[in-house]
Amino acid sequence: AVLGSYPHIAYDAFLRRLGDDAGVVIVATPYELGVDHGAIAGECQKSLNDAWAVAAAREGYDVSSMPVFAAGHSLGCKLQLIAACGSGPRGSADGGSEG
Repeated sequence: AVLGSYPHIAYDAFLRRLGDDAGVVIVATPYELGVDHGAIAGECQKSLNDAWAVAAAREGYDVSSMPVFAAGHSLGCKLQLIAACGSGPRGSADGGSEG
């Protein structure tokens, strides 16, 4: 779980290679450890949505037509699953509110 606080350090080589080889945009969302996994999942989802919106605007992507895939392990995977159970776009854990 500690590695999730530092994805840019723990997973840098893997994510760079994945991005280069697959030609995809990678957004690594760090999180603070805590016991309220629902709240942490919501914070991660908001960070992802904000970063994705900035990247999409910068690169001229249409966010409504771009597929989004998630990868994780341990607590990071659990947080993704909690966020995916939300009812909004990209499974936002905040109930679907955007912006």
